[in-house]
Amino acid sequence: MKEVAFKLFDACETGKGWSECAPYCHESATFHCDVLPMKTMKDYSDWMKGVLVIAPDAKYEVLSCTTNDTQVVYCAIFTATHTGEGGPVKPSDPPKKTACDYAYIIDFKEGKVSHMRKIFDKLTGFSKLGWPLD
Repeated sequence: MKEVAFKLFDACETGKGWSECAPYCHESATFHCDVLPMKTMKDYSDWMKGVLVIAPDAKYEVLSCTTNDTQVVYCAIFTATHTGEGGPVKPSDPPKKTACDYAYIIDFKEGKVSHMRKIFDKLTGFSKLGWPLD
């Protein structure tokens, strides 16, 4: 379970998109984050692929990982610099950077991800990049 969770975590956070995340998830895997509109793992992983176009230097640092019988929880720091085109605003000069804490709570059913919840501070994550918060 922990190995599958890490493979999914890494594929999402490095912008691989649904094609690389799908093998670790049920086809109907859901996603929830209070400050993001996506409802499925497919939509979220493809959105993250787009984030890496806007911020190609984006990376994560895992701070901790814990498990129980049905979940894996990651706490991490996401860092990125908005240098690419296609975001909600054009890159600034000099480029703006962000670093924000977040957590993934990954639920498993029958060896695959059934649901993932992201706890993320949109104010910290997006405002440091100069992005609108609406």
